[in-house]
Amino acid sequence: MLGFAANSILCRLALIQTTIDPAVFTAVRIAARAAAVQLSVPVITVLGAAATLGEGIGLVLAVSSAAVLGGIALVIAGRRRV
Repeated sequence: MLGFAANSILCRLALIQTTIDPAVFTAVRIAARAAAVQLSVPVITVLGAAATLGEGIGLVLAVSSAAVLGGIALVIAGRRRV
């Protein structure tokens, strides 16, 4: 409950001098996070193929998957600070 209250306070502070309403502001924040998390679908697909089809996971695949997931983590962590 404390998290919801803090989010509400932060949203109100962000909306003090703008023309956007709270519902649109919250929808944009949720959509932006969902779009960032959606970038993990290729990594999930590759892991699913490795588990079900016996596909190999090489060094290039492991490094690229780590880069994708690291980028997603940076985007999400960057949004939490604001």
